[in-house]
This record gives sequence, C-alpha cells and structure tokens, in this order.
Amino acid sequence: MAALSLLPALPAASLPRTEHSWGGVEFFKDITLQKQRERERRHFLSMLAHDMKNPVLTSIGFLTRILKGKAGPLTDAQRSTLELVLEDQRKLEVLVKDFLEYSRLVNQEDKPVLAPFSMKDALDKSIGSGKAKYDEKAVQVAFDKPAGDPIIQADTIMINRVITNLLDNALKYTNRGGKITVNPVDRPDDILVQITDSGAGIANEHLPHIFDAFYRVNPKSDGSGLGLSIVKKIVEAHGGKIWVESKLGEGSTFSFTLPKQDVRVAPGERAGTVHCSTGS
Repeated sequence: MAALSLLPALPAASLPRTEHSWGGVEFFKDITLQKQRERERRHFLSMLAHDMKNPVLTSIGFLTRILKGKAGPLTDAQRSTLELVLEDQRKLEVLVKDFLEYSRLVNQEDKPVLAPFSMKDALDKSIGSGKAKYDEKAVQVAFDKPAGDPIIQADTIMINRVITNLLDNALKYTNRGGKITVNPVDRPDDILVQITDSGAGIANEHLPHIFDAFYRVNPKSDGSGLGLSIVKKIVEAHGGKIWVESKLGEGSTFSFTLPKQDVRVAPGERAGTVHCSTGS
C-alpha cells in the first residue's frame, strides 16, 4: 500500500507496463465506473421520487374534496371506491416521502442542525403521544427514566424521527398484551438508548440486512423498507452507532448511541457542521 501512494509522483514513462500494472489500471477504471453508475442511479431515483410527489399530493387533494361532496353527491359505491383509491394514494405519499428523505441523507443534502437536546424529554413525549396506539393493542410501555438529564447537541426533528420509528417498529412486531421497554443510559462519552420488545424476534439470516435500504423481513408487509435505513443514516450523521440484537421467540432490542461532543459552527460553514473535540 505504501508503494501505491508514491505512484502519482513518478513520471508515467518510468512506470513499467507489466501485466499487473495494466490490471491495476483496469481495476481502478472498473471502480470509477461503478461509482459513477451508482451516483447516476441515485440521482435518477431521487428525481423520479421528486417528480412523483406533486401529482400524488394533487390527487390526494382532489379525492379529499370529492369525498367531502364538493363535486356533488356520491353514491355509497362511489364513496367506497374513492376511499380505497385515497388510501392507496396516501400509502404512495408515504413511500415517496421516505425515499426523498433517504435520498437526501445518502447524498448528504440534509445535515443535522444541532441544538441542545434532552433525550429524556424526547423519549417521554414520544411515548406519551403514542399512548392511544399502545392502549389499542394492550401493549405496556416501561420507560426506565434516568436520574439525570444530560443535554447533548442533536437535530431535534431527526432524532425524534429515530425514536418514533423505533417505537413504532417495536409496537408493530409486539403481540397484543406484550411489553416494550425503553432504557436510556447516560455513559461517559455518549448516551445509549435501548428499545426492547417482547415480539417474535428476527431470524439470524435477516439480522445482517435489517438496516439495508428496501429490505423487509416479510416481503408482504406494508411500508417502503426504508424506515430503518433512514434511522441508521440519521444516527451515523450525528456520529453515533446503531445495532440490533434478537432471538426468535424472545423479541428484539434496537440500540443506538449519540456522542457527547463539543459542537461549534465556524464562520462560513453550514449550521449543523459537527466538530468533535476529544479533549476535556
């Protein structure tokens, strides 16, 4: 590897054109072409989702007005059909929004806008706002509130998205009458949050791919398959880590960390640029 770093400084004529050197050139060409195609693919999909957004929203608007009788009275059959169409359009809206958000995170167009953030308060509010959903399924949520409340720097909207997604995911896979445990831990260098459910668990073969884009354990389930990918991108954009531990029949634990860091924005930089200080 040390020899490779010297190659740019040598005249091209001085480099022996061996079979191995030509192979290296072809290898780098292949990597460059692969990266270019990946960028073009992401750009195309991003543009496609963006172009779909407005027609979907327009369709939802028109369908809502028709169902409210703005275009005249409807028969029961017409209303039933239009409600089904509206439901599908709303699902498509969620898919498009998820993909746009994922695309912006992958392309680093959305960077965390950091501000003082209380993980304890954020978890408490998110659990409280979902009470009706938990009650409907008779799921108990145990929140192990920490004694302290360390304030970190984080993007409030982004981290709330992480919390909501992980709680919704836990509820989705927890059987009626089950239990979800939320356990934040204040550690010296970061905050650890663990969300454990008493659901069916995840098979070992799925665990390495659980955060992959568009991956779904059950291909027939609703959703874009982007929720956990978005969560991972957000956590990593904050300098944190996320992982899952699970056993079939015993439930799953999703854990993520957010670092305690010295954050400042230098002149001319975008808000949200993170500078981590390793000193005290």
